[in-house]
Amino acid sequence: MEGVPAPLDTDDEDTVLTGEASSPRRDAAPQTDSASGRFQLMGVIGEGGMATIHEAEDTRIGRIVAVKRLKRVHAHDTDMRERFEREARILGGLAHPGLVPVYEAGHLAGGDLFFAMQKVAGKTLAEIMRARDDSQVRDRHVLLRLIDIFERICLAIAYAHGRRILHRDLKPANIMVDDEFGVVYVMDWGLAKRLPEPGGVPDEPTLTGVVMGTPGYMSPEQLKGLAEADDCQTDVFALGAILYEILTGRRPFRGDGLVDLLKETAQHNPPAPVALNPGCGRALSAVCMKALAKDPKERYPSAREMAEDIRCFREFRPVSAEKPRLIDRAVNWVRRNRAMSGAAAALLVALLGTGAYFGIAAYVRSRTIAWAMGLALERRESIRDLEDRINATKDRIARSADPEERRNLQEVALPALRGELQSRHYEMRGYLAAVIGYTYPNPDPRAVEMAREQVFLLANRGVRSGNYHMVVALLATILAGYEEQNLLGFTPAEAREIKALLAKAQELARREDAGLIADETSPDSGNR
Repeated sequence: MEGVPAPLDTDDEDTVLTGEASSPRRDAAPQTDSASGRFQLMGVIGEGGMATIHEAEDTRIGRIVAVKRLKRVHAHDTDMRERFEREARILGGLAHPGLVPVYEAGHLAGGDLFFAMQKVAGKTLAEIMRARDDSQVRDRHVLLRLIDIFERICLAIAYAHGRRILHRDLKPANIMVDDEFGVVYVMDWGLAKRLPEPGGVPDEPTLTGVVMGTPGYMSPEQLKGLAEADDCQTDVFALGAILYEILTGRRPFRGDGLVDLLKETAQHNPPAPVALNPGCGRALSAVCMKALAKDPKERYPSAREMAEDIRCFREFRPVSAEKPRLIDRAVNWVRRNRAMSGAAAALLVALLGTGAYFGIAAYVRSRTIAWAMGLALERRESIRDLEDRINATKDRIARSADPEERRNLQEVALPALRGELQSRHYEMRGYLAAVIGYTYPNPDPRAVEMAREQVFLLANRGVRSGNYHMVVALLATILAGYEEQNLLGFTPAEAREIKALLAKAQELARREDAGLIADETSPDSGNR
């Protein structure tokens, strides 16, 4: 919505493309006549209440750009002209990968106000989220992709906040995602405003009672037209509404009409995202609800702090929005350290052997065990799916007659699938470690069976990939546990198989130390 200080526009699917900028306000608007045929307008690619966006050719340097042109119906509207010129100034002064650069501003040959900016392609975040079905809303891989996009939105807004610029109309329709190049742009800064320096004079007066923004994403103070709405917290509220939609597949505030929608926003708190989608987790749910707090003082001070919490979530660290539970700390520690070869499996064996989980088990209830076991089973299904996809990719490579397609499949698609498969194995081992430790001394039979499978899988893969010393350490510890307690329930036949694998790994490790099989485990040998 263009956000004229009048009726509210409830159509948040207005996907007009714009750029961004910010610099000190000048007494007079730029009057440079850049007509001279430099920008040759072509088709219309977007339109809003205030302006039209054209694809255009910059004939001076031969590139395709986007030209935002003020509609002629507003040519003599002083307020509209000032808003348009202010947007060009703001966009032209901001330089960030998530903001579209402005190339030039002035008048076209016919006298219309315009500014030219980079033309971007892709889909809006609104389009991406609408394309999800219920299963995709709950799919962790889809969620993590959208969280990556959301973090970059927060960083772009944090950059603007650092330069005292508010967007004031953040919504999914104003976020452009270019999947081809992995770039996320925050668009449409038509309602943007520069905050004055402390003690300074604002470049635009804040009028109490004037309502500007898109219902459903506007903060309660915005809806009331309060002067204090012009602060970073109003953008944070809109970010919270976007995050809510990412986590749940629905908007936080809904109503049968505009009045109901405004009442919902001003008076009611939505259900926590984790109540609608348990898979999103408590941490992200807490971040979202903090951003959606009715009282601006209870929200994040700016997008910078919110982006920091999103980064902590992505790095498996506690977020400031909630106090982490003991189980959260344990699972996050396993996730942060899963890249170490065999670390999760070794940790499982060590914890079982020493009984370190005795103290933790007292705090764990049955629902926590069920939650961790559910995640382990989910990872196992994901592993099976990935194995099927890997086999299908190998079949495509074998059948393909196109050398370029085979090369892409072999060098890009197959390594990516294998890396994701390894990651899922590490995650499953971590969850199994938690389940078995929390159910000690009578570990969950399902977790025990899956852990046993992982021991053989890890040992065989370690031998194939040349990690002989890791295999020796793992199997020696397993055999020691077998002789003492045998918590993983190995049969005598399996114990003999483990001993045979251990002997093989010891011999290979000895030969490797003697330099006898260095070439066999080189990256080009095919054993990795």
